[in-house]
Amino acid sequence: MTDRTQAIEETKKRLDALDERIADLETRAEQASEDARAEYRHRVDELKQQSEEARDRLQELREASDAAWKDVKAGLDAATARLGEALSSARARFS
Repeated sequence: MTDRTQAIEETKKRLDALDERIADLETRAEQASEDARAEYRHRVDELKQQSEEARDRLQELREASDAAWKDVKAGLDAATARLGEALSSARARFS
């Protein structure tokens, strides 16, 4: 397995795990009080947008030339890290 293939697989797994956590937060939103529900939904929408952006970068990584894939991966890693931090912040806020 090449470094590139491994990076793609690992990143996809991380994004899938983050998406599961977003879904959990969305479930909590459905069970929250009416006042909290709006804020939950807003946060969940933001997180889904960040996830989609990270998945777009993952696609860029798949399509990147051999010379460019490491640069694309660095951007993808940063996007994934931001998503993880935003998710942790949202979960802490609603705990």
